[in-house]
Amino acid sequence: MVNSYKSYTFAPVYDTPTCVVPINIIFVKNLVFVYGTLRENKSNSGLLLSSIHIGSARTVEQYVMFSRSIPFVSKSQRVSTIVGDVYEVTSHTLASLDRLESYNPSLPESSWYSRLPIEVEVGSQIVTAFCYFNENELAPIVPSGDFKLADSIQEQSDDVWYFAYGSNMSPSQMIKREMNFTQRMSGTLQGYDLAFNKIAHDKPGVAYANMMPSDDGVAHGILYRFPLRDLPHLDYWEGVSSGHYFRKKLQILTATGIQDAICYIACDDKVAEGLTPQDAYIKLILCGCDLLGKSLSDAVSKAIRKI
Repeated sequence: MVNSYKSYTFAPVYDTPTCVVPINIIFVKNLVFVYGTLRENKSNSGLLLSSIHIGSARTVEQYVMFSRSIPFVSKSQRVSTIVGDVYEVTSHTLASLDRLESYNPSLPESSWYSRLPIEVEVGSQIVTAFCYFNENELAPIVPSGDFKLADSIQEQSDDVWYFAYGSNMSPSQMIKREMNFTQRMSGTLQGYDLAFNKIAHDKPGVAYANMMPSDDGVAHGILYRFPLRDLPHLDYWEGVSSGHYFRKKLQILTATGIQDAICYIACDDKVAEGLTPQDAYIKLILCGCDLLGKSLSDAVSKAIRKI
């Protein structure tokens, strides 16, 4: 069934792009990707009882899911792919979903949600389906992108703030390292410069990132908030017990003020000149560009030129 949707073209029906169908068919068929309370056994799933479930799905592109009892998906960050389901719905049902999400196709700019076509993977196929986005809400991040796992996410008063400037600027790297972060934002560290002079313990001649003190230095990075119980995971990956990096508390400038955060600095005997970072490592660092943009890419280029 999914293959049949690959040949659909789009035309304005119900004031939005949707599938072209013969004029004698009353209800136009639309594909919708749902990721929250519209999923099976969730509070609003009854709105889709008469719709056809195409299958479990995952977005092709990465977005960020926030959740406070209900989820919001935003294009503001590239954290993870979003998990959900694809349904075939009539134009009547699509209008009902629009009302649920406070989306007005006649006045999209004043709507609480937007509804946009995106690519999603359903089994081995990629289809185009509508997805509801919200760029107005902020809540704890669901790193997995799966609302069914959101109940386990709770922020606590003893949560840790961490300033990442190396490969951990990639949220995928943090997820791989089992870091259950609930916030991710850009930050700036005064008095330090990014350097590629940390010896890679298992790769001769290869560099990892480091922070070097500098009177007029400015370093750009990503701030994460995560549970205190996850700190030993990060210490392990940063080689604290084996003397590769040590933790230091620093003040990070954010858009809302100063935030105290831990940062990992390379131990003196693990620093050397003439080292080169690998391309794959640089690629992970540049994942922070979704929040830092050109300021990060410029800083990385400057650090590489110093090698």
